[in-house]
Amino acid sequence: MLYFVILTTCCTTLLAWQYKDLEALLIYRSDVVTDTSQWYRFITNGLLHASVKHLGGNMVTLALAGFMLLSKTTMGQVRFLGLYITGLFVSSYVSYVFHKDVVNVLFIEYGASGAVFAVVSANLLLTIRSRFVALAVITFIGLLEYRSIGVNDNVGHVAHLVGIIYGVAFTQLFVLLPKHYFSQR
Repeated sequence: MLYFVILTTCCTTLLAWQYKDLEALLIYRSDVVTDTSQWYRFITNGLLHASVKHLGGNMVTLALAGFMLLSKTTMGQVRFLGLYITGLFVSSYVSYVFHKDVVNVLFIEYGASGAVFAVVSANLLLTIRSRFVALAVITFIGLLEYRSIGVNDNVGHVAHLVGIIYGVAFTQLFVLLPKHYFSQR
């Protein structure tokens, strides 16, 4: 499943660089989502990346964190895909809510960073033996992203921060809580 996500994202991005109509169909734009309710764009924007560096950074990070998450934990393929897709939607949606009231600004979002940050935080939570250390590392990364919100650097810091928080919440609800619940029976 991990390799399918990476391959699909890379192929779609490369095609969108060649065919601007495809990019226009998939990209998240605040005006299009607001005016036409094309909510699918909260997910399809994760298939597009602005540059080779952007695509490479996200996909290498996803490959490393995703491989560790799938090979060293009880996450499983279905929950991994659920984490990735819902993390992409939630981080994009919250980013939309955060930016939608900015007057005279067209907000365009590329990339899967929110979902990648969700996978990274889930990976840290499940692979670091000490839950305290894992949460400390995740909190530190989250604080760095929080401090960057509002910086005009064309980076989706809101989506990153939401991805971090969502990854922890998803992992607690769908991996750790069921594991604890069933071990008590």
